[in-house]
Amino acid sequence: MPLPDFKIIMDKITSVAIYIASLVHLSYSNIDEKNKISLLYVLTFIIAISNPITVPELVIGFFILSFLFLEVFSDDKIHLQCLSIYDKIGDYIFKLLSIYHLPMFTVAIFLSKQNISDWASASTSNIIIPTLSSLLTFVVILSITSSDFEPKKTEDFFYFFDKINKKYKNFNKNDMSKFNILTSIEDKTFFERDKREHTSLSKAITCSKIRKLFKINNVKEMLRIKSSILSRGHATIEMQIMRTVGLNNGYNQLIRRKFYEFIYADMYFNALEKRSRINHEDFSKTVLMCYIESVPIKLGSIRYTEKTINKLFNKKFGQLSKEEFFVWCLGLPHYHEINEEIVNIHQTIIDDFDLNKNKILHILEKLNKNHPA
Repeated sequence: MPLPDFKIIMDKITSVAIYIASLVHLSYSNIDEKNKISLLYVLTFIIAISNPITVPELVIGFFILSFLFLEVFSDDKIHLQCLSIYDKIGDYIFKLLSIYHLPMFTVAIFLSKQNISDWASASTSNIIIPTLSSLLTFVVILSITSSDFEPKKTEDFFYFFDKINKKYKNFNKNDMSKFNILTSIEDKTFFERDKREHTSLSKAITCSKIRKLFKINNVKEMLRIKSSILSRGHATIEMQIMRTVGLNNGYNQLIRRKFYEFIYADMYFNALEKRSRINHEDFSKTVLMCYIESVPIKLGSIRYTEKTINKLFNKKFGQLSKEEFFVWCLGLPHYHEINEEIVNIHQTIIDDFDLNKNKILHILEKLNKNHPA
């Protein structure tokens, strides 16, 4: 039986030692996560081209160490304390696939292990593969460091919720009517969904869509519903909070943003409710206030992105009449123009909540004067 090559064994031990030492160093350095991952990729690529370590060994080692780096040695204390192991695995997979371009980097690593012994050869056939591998690694790192898709830390998102929870405690009957007006326009199943379901894949929303389909009488109506879903995105209130509060950059990155909303809405809001230790009804009210405090609205051609109620009415939420809040809600769909025709679209809500239509039109007229396009 042949003895194992001592040099190969020592090279593998050296690679593991370098990996671990780098992990410890990066964990305690002050550079941001994107640059840390980029350096980890560079280190992995160098080990791949300079050592006889196999691709499976390298990939397994990378997964273990990168998971420890992102999910165990993170400087985000809330992330470490409040998310379950399943949440951390989901977070890890999303980051590697969506932000850190792992599939492309994996291809680069596989290419780097091809014909390594011939890298020094001057022949064109032997230089193409390593050049392509190096180029792919460079493109991956450039994509990571220059990406404009940037989710916030878990602790930043939770801090926003805590701030709103402390700011708004007691709600009266008029406030509850305003909450119901909001959900009637933006998220009809908000109070019906299971308390652990926060996305448009929830059972309540799925059943609602099925009921609508069975009520369709013609192709024209089907196309109208499809157009409505595509134009509004059909996102729940929680998913909309994820995009307005959870992202530093990346709103226009539609595909990645949608995946982010679907994955993190359930993850964060379930963890928040468990951490807050308040009953589900009060938690739901706080979620709605997070939405009201963060969501942008559009009045005519002007888009308001923060403190929208105060900017429009110079009032606090609790001081608004139901009619004023209804007008505020009309700014959520971002209509090109809000006029009597748009008000009439929501006649059912006006009737259900006994709103004064003349007051609504007067408020709109006043706002259009005070906030001209």
